[in-house]
Amino acid sequence: MADTTSTTPDAATKEAQQFWGYLFRPDKCGTDLLNRLLEGIAIYVAAHFGPTEDCADITPTQLAGFYKAVGGDYDVLFIDTPAPSVAFIYKSLGCLHSLQPGPDSDGYSIPTVPALKRKGFITWQTIQLLLGPDEHVPFLQGAVEHFDIVDPGTGKVFPKLLPKESFPEKPDEDMLRWYESVSNRLREECEAEEQQQQRTRARRPGPPGTGADIFDSDASNDEHSADERTGAAAYFRNPLYRDRGGRPTIIRRFSRADYKARSPREFVQDRGRLVADTISRHLRTPWSRSDKHEKRRKSLSDRPSTSPYSEDGVGDYDDDAEPTPTGPPPRPSNAPKSSRSASPSP
Repeated sequence: MADTTSTTPDAATKEAQQFWGYLFRPDKCGTDLLNRLLEGIAIYVAAHFGPTEDCADITPTQLAGFYKAVGGDYDVLFIDTPAPSVAFIYKSLGCLHSLQPGPDSDGYSIPTVPALKRKGFITWQTIQLLLGPDEHVPFLQGAVEHFDIVDPGTGKVFPKLLPKESFPEKPDEDMLRWYESVSNRLREECEAEEQQQQRTRARRPGPPGTGADIFDSDASNDEHSADERTGAAAYFRNPLYRDRGGRPTIIRRFSRADYKARSPREFVQDRGRLVADTISRHLRTPWSRSDKHEKRRKSLSDRPSTSPYSEDGVGDYDDDAEPTPTGPPPRPSNAPKSSRSASPSP
């Protein structure tokens, strides 16, 4: 009798490869079959991971639960990151999403929770597969193996075997470069906005006889844009928490105990640090600068992947850097009383 034990796995693998084929087109978009698979996963996640009666879109909490169920841990992105920053990341990637009310909403507050639509999840997951196939291919393999993912095109459950040969072997270089360019652009926008706010802070006359103006602490009408961009820049700088060489690494390999406690002072010095600190506590990179005090006045970084205002390379501003003056210099003692000191240069 022929031994079929060794041939059965090969036959199953061959059958799976024939069914799936290669799931990316030459233009790096997913095939129709990949899109249907991702849509089927989106439907399953929305229905089985903390579903809500009136929303079929996928919230960050649901995504975090899904990734944990298939062997990942993305709480740092989908649980710890403020909702406006997650929404900004989705918008930057072109992931279609809606804004949903929070779980404790009374109906009067503005919805802020970003929830991926099915098309948005397809875009999100396709990008992640190109960016880190060694991380995300096992996630999809686990999903089809352990869950009954239904093909929305046929109504049948997808095969339980999803071969790795159907996906790229390594991260896509063009995608890595694009992420880096977005990170740099967002960083520059954050810095430009901060400088603009310093120049446009509202002045009002000081007490009589002082010859000085008083500057309002913050005259910006946009309360969230800087925070959103700061959080997004931190994500794009280190999107799958990859190491210095560009290879994505799984989040669960990082330990919260490895990171030092943060100074309370940084939480009150600049509201733009809040989001950056939230992420950088978990994503500290191994090439943090030790000579920050000597280099803090540099206008440009000598490392293209590190912010000139960053301690750890993920957007956490240096709280020891000299602050921009927010008031005029003192009036010289020999100056006439009627003269006013010059306004600070922007």
